Formats: sequence, structure tokens, C-alpha cells
Amino acid sequence: MRVPPPQSDPGGFPRARRAATGRRISVLRARPALEHGAVLGGIRNGIRIAALGVVGFCASFAHAGDPPTLGERDTRDALRMLADSSEASRAELCARLVGDPNPRWSAITALECVAAVEDRLQKAVAERDKQGAKMFAFFVGRVVRDFENRAKFTEFRVMEIENRALCGTVQEWTRALDAFDAAGRTASARVTGDSESAAAVADRVRRLVALAKRPSQQAAVISALRGDAARVLAPDAHAWAGPTSDRELATAAMRLLCLVPDAVDVTRLVTCAQSVDPVVRRVAYKLFATVATVPAIDALIDRLAVEEGVPAGEIVTHLHALTEETFASAAAWREWWTAHRDGWKPEAIRVAQAEKIARQTYSRYFGLELRSARVLFVIDRSGSMSYGIGHKSGVADVYSELEKTKMEVAVRELVTAVQGLDERTSFNILSYSTNFETFQRRPVRATRENREKAARWIAKLTPDGQTNLAGSLLAALENTRPSAGAPDEAIADTLVVLTDGAPNCGPIAYENDALAELRRLDSDRMVTIHAIFLGVDGDEAFMRSLAKDHGGQFIHHTR
Repeated sequence: MRVPPPQSDPGGFPRARRAATGRRISVLRARPALEHGAVLGGIRNGIRIAALGVVGFCASFAHAGDPPTLGERDTRDALRMLADSSEASRAELCARLVGDPNPRWSAITALECVAAVEDRLQKAVAERDKQGAKMFAFFVGRVVRDFENRAKFTEFRVMEIENRALCGTVQEWTRALDAFDAAGRTASARVTGDSESAAAVADRVRRLVALAKRPSQQAAVISALRGDAARVLAPDAHAWAGPTSDRELATAAMRLLCLVPDAVDVTRLVTCAQSVDPVVRRVAYKLFATVATVPAIDALIDRLAVEEGVPAGEIVTHLHALTEETFASAAAWREWWTAHRDGWKPEAIRVAQAEKIARQTYSRYFGLELRSARVLFVIDRSGSMSYGIGHKSGVADVYSELEKTKMEVAVRELVTAVQGLDERTSFNILSYSTNFETFQRRPVRATRENREKAARWIAKLTPDGQTNLAGSLLAALENTRPSAGAPDEAIADTLVVLTDGAPNCGPIAYENDALAELRRLDSDRMVTIHAIFLGVDGDEAFMRSLAKDHGGQFIHHTR
């Protein structure tokens, strides 16, 4: 992906650090300068130039022979403080950024802080994931095989406590990112009516995007921008939302363009509406609906002819809001639009009537209507699924011999749901206990052959092991992202999760930590998760929260 090169900062924020002689030393040439100075100028000169290069990289807008301005010095101090500061200190810094009388300094510092905090967040995630994998491997290799060994179990409990602390660190930096994101939006919105400051803030965003280590860092900086600088960056945002861009960068760029719809060139973003990633397409459709022009409606109707499931439903909702018309097919929309296109004008306010949108018939699972064309079923096959549907811990087994086990009920309902899928729907099944396995590597079309294969695969599921629900959900989310060479149909947008209990093993030790991680991974709520709790035993709170957090439905089935 080509990113526009950073330009000089108008108004006192030059691109590189200036030496005392007045000669400009490029940040990108700091390392060669260090090597040259060390060899030819001796150790003292090498150290001097090394310091110059390091400072030039961390604070690329300061002058070397002159004392930095208040804003420049404060920005560097803020970045140093972020590394080891407390939540209270970060909150204090956010408050200062929001209320500081210098809007340019506030906006630029906030955006720098967003990039730094996101970097710390990803490092914390990597550390937590590494320890979580080690903890789970110890559980499977040592604890499961010898539950009576108190020494092993104690060691595992220590690892659980460490895992919880690391999860807490991830959540702390997630809160910090949210706080600085809000501060960045507020501070950059204050740069209004000052074209010089808006250009300076926009240039800092370009530089941070160019220097970012990963797409998530680029997206975090772009998402924290508001005000006149967003308009300045509209041409850059069109480039950032290119066909080869990562999901985070492309969607962040399009959401930025939603702030300046009059600056959007729909023809340049048609490639986003044709992306292999359904999330990128769905954000593009929302942008087109925000733009609300004739070319935007043209693009929405064209895409309706090829979309299915959730994206198709969202396009119809957008078209209905724009036209107050409802049609059952793309052909009907095209016919109506051809007759009304020339005289159509956007209205300031339109009342959406979603209930009028024509609905197709969908398969059902425990009574839940599966309104998606890309579904992933996640089914519990832990040892407790062998109990009767009415089993309750601590109560004598007085139930009828005719009572079905939880596994039998789950298998019956899942086979029925799969057999009822439309052939245009893609699906997959992930079954889990201590470990998990999938029906296919990626979702496949619900052809008659695949439905029959799935029914046979489901019938062979046998209850055994622990409940690694957190690990299975993390694995399931991988099916919601595109992979190299994967067709569009192989990307799920809806998870339907079934269990009879709460997580008791996995790479994340505690329920609340697992919920927090899932919220972080699906922060834009582009994945719908429905939760089904089976039986009368155990705590259903985890599943209720799971559905609530991800826009799904919760069903408690007891018979």
C-alpha cells in the first residue's frame, strides 16, 4: 500500500531535527549519521550524533540547536510518561489535552499518544497470549492427566492468577486507548477555522500512519481524528481505503470519510464495495448511504444484486432510509430507480421503517431465526453434555429414562438447522470440549451434499472433557476474517454458540476476562453472536452477557 509521504508541518513543526549549524538532518538518515560519526569523529562525536538520531526519531518535530517550544517539549514528556504511568496519570493527561488552550498542541499530542498506547496494547496482548497458551498446554499435559496431584494443580492456579493479571493489563491499555481516542476526537475537533493548524494536525496523522508498525495502529490514529483536519485528509483517506488495504485501515479511512460526505468520490471507493472482506463492504455501504447521492445509490443497488444475508439486509435498510421504498429484489429496485433517478433528491430527514422490508425464509435453531448467509455453529461436547436435559447438580437422578441427554437434544436441533439452510448460505460447525475440531477448515456452501456430510459428522459427536468455551470462541472469530485465497462465502458474520455451562479451561482463565477480550476483538460489533444455554444446571450469566455484548439473542432451552 502506498501511503502519501509526510509533508512539512506548517506553523513551527518542521519535518526533521535541525542541527546547530542549521543543516537539516533527516530522521531516516539518523542511523547512517550515527555510523559515520562513530567511525570518523570518535566516540564522543558518535555518541552526540546517536543521541541526535534517537531524539530525532522519537520527536521528529523539534530543533536541535534551539530549546523546544512548550508544545513540543510537552508532547515528548507526554510520550515518555505513557510507558509506565498509572491509569490516574493517564486520565489527568487526557483531561489536560481536552482543556488545554493550545488546540494544535492538544490534537497532535493526543494523536501521538493514541499511536503509543495502541503499541503498548498490542505488546500486552502478545504477552498475555503467550502466557495463556503456556497455561493451557500445562493444563492439558499435566493437570487433566493427574487431577489428584496437588503440586501440579497449585502450579496451575498460580498460572491462572498470572493470566488474570496479564488480562488486566490488556484491559487497562484498552481503557487507555479508548480514553485517548476520545481525547483525540475532542482536541482535533477544536482545531476549527484555523487552516494552518488543521494542516499541521493532518500532516502529523500522515506521518503517524506512515511510521505505524501495524494496520491497527494506523486505524487507531485515523479513528481519533475530527474537525477540519479530517477534511484536509479526505484525499489521503481515499488512498488508505484502497483494495489492498487491511481491514482496520480501510474501515477507519471510510469512517473518517463519513465525517465529510461532500468530499467523498464514490467512484474511487467502488473497489471497497467489491472487497473479499464482508466487513469492508458493509462499511462502504454505510458510507454510500451517508453520502446520499445518485452515484451512491447506483452503487448500493448494483451491490444488492450480488449480496446475500446480513450485507444484503443492510443495503435494503440503507435504500429504504434514502427512498422510503421497499422492494423484494434487486431487479425491482433497479426498475424503480431507473424511473425515478433523474428526479430524486435527498431529504434532510427520512423515517426508516425496517419492518416493511421483505424477509426471506431462514432456517431455525432452537427457535432462533438464522438471518444470515454465513453462519458458524459452535457446539459444546464436554463431559457434562452426557447428562439428562433436566439434570441438576446435587439432586438425585429421579428423571425418566426417556429423558434425552443434552447432547442428544443439541444434535437433534443442529441437524434440523443445518438441513434447513438455504443452498446460498455458507456454514461451518466447531465442536469443543478441552480441545476443539471443525467440520470443515472454513465455511462451505450448504449444498445438499455438504448438509448430508454435516449431519453424519454431527451424529458422531461424543461428550467428553472440559469446557474450553473461551478458546473455541477465539478460534471461531478467526472464521470472521478473510484469509489468503479464501472465497467470500468462507467468511462468517454470525456465530451461534451452545453450551450447558461456563468456561472452565482455555487460554483465558476467567469469564469476565474472556468477555472483555471478545469485546476488544469485535469492537465494531460486525459479528453477531447468539447464545444458547442448554439445561437447568449451571450459571447462564456468561452466555447472557455474550449475546448482549455482540448484538445477538439469548435462548435458555430446558426440555
